[in-house]
Amino acid sequence: MNQAIIVAGLLAAAALPGCSSLELLERDQVVEFKDCLDKIQYYSSGEIILSRVLRSEERKVSHRHHIRIEMGKRIEEIIISAHTPGVLAEKGSDPPDLLLVHFETPTPTNALAFRYNPKDQAYHLDTDDWKVAYEGKEYEVVKQGGLLIDVRKIRETKRKQRVLPGVKLAR
Repeated sequence: MNQAIIVAGLLAAAALPGCSSLELLERDQVVEFKDCLDKIQYYSSGEIILSRVLRSEERKVSHRHHIRIEMGKRIEEIIISAHTPGVLAEKGSDPPDLLLVHFETPTPTNALAFRYNPKDQAYHLDTDDWKVAYEGKEYEVVKQGGLLIDVRKIRETKRKQRVLPGVKLAR
């Protein structure tokens, strides 16, 4: 019994260094890394759920989406789980107030917009009265989230960047 507890404790301790250091993406990080924003791995901060009622003539939806029946209506849901990885599709102004991020294989219409919020200095899903456009259709935002980045990996990347001064021959 005691050996099992000790082994479990050692395994938990060994796993700690591998834990990621995900933090909300903040404005100062976007400004600092503005030239390499497309090389950063983004993550959803929490579960994001988009929902819409299917019209009667719509017979099928993408295999990546869920359909559920609610009070006789067919509801299509797009669920982005917490910590789902995403890639930058596009950034707005400089420094960007708006970042477009893909959480599935990129197409021209499947990026979600995340807008800078000055209240907490972070980027959150940008909605228009709790609605977003996705794949050319309007969805209601049921659950909202923000953007995370792995700060440890960003700092590692920054540490690896340097400019060499060159070497001259001695005379």
